[in-house]
Amino acid sequence: MSMVGNIVNLTGRRKARSDPAREAVDRHWNAIRRDDGVPLRDDIDPARMLDALDRLILIERIAPRQARIRIAGQRVNDLLGMDLRGMPLSCLIVPPARSWLGDCVETVFDMPAQVDLGLAAPRGVLRERVSAELVMLPLRDRSGLVSRALCYLDLPYRTPGAPLRMEISGERRTPVGTIARTGSDREGTPDRDPGYVRADRAREAAHRRQSLRVVE
Repeated sequence: MSMVGNIVNLTGRRKARSDPAREAVDRHWNAIRRDDGVPLRDDIDPARMLDALDRLILIERIAPRQARIRIAGQRVNDLLGMDLRGMPLSCLIVPPARSWLGDCVETVFDMPAQVDLGLAAPRGVLRERVSAELVMLPLRDRSGLVSRALCYLDLPYRTPGAPLRMEISGERRTPVGTIARTGSDREGTPDRDPGYVRADRAREAAHRRQSLRVVE
């Protein structure tokens, strides 16, 4: 990884290992982008990101540099051992790094931009160091404002016990206007028997109810 000031190039880390769940999030967000490059919140379809649901976060801007959690997957909740609905996004970050997080939140909504944050949990006496990555993708609300963001927290499958807050180890900011478009994640899907489709949708709905807790 290369570093300029506080901005660390995370590209090498991404290429080192493939994460199908993260790729599904990227693919779906990219597939529903509008003419200006920012998708609508209402166009998000959890069924297109089933393997990522337990690590998804939907955030809402509530003030400059601040966002609260509206949806959190179960593995995200498990980091602090509580339901994170309505909590500030900063609750996942150690206090000394929250100003840095605020800069990134502002960039997501004001530029707008995709922001990738490298995260690491502090090492403890009986706790191994845990590395993670938080991806923030801007969304428009029903009034057209960029006030929501779809986030994916790339966590290892085993993490130490709660509470576990992260330090920020680096970041990458990519203005939405510079992100190349790719084909829709719906393209190339073969026709299926309606009975199988209904069964699949029922399983997907059950999976979503188990993995997500939603704030209306």
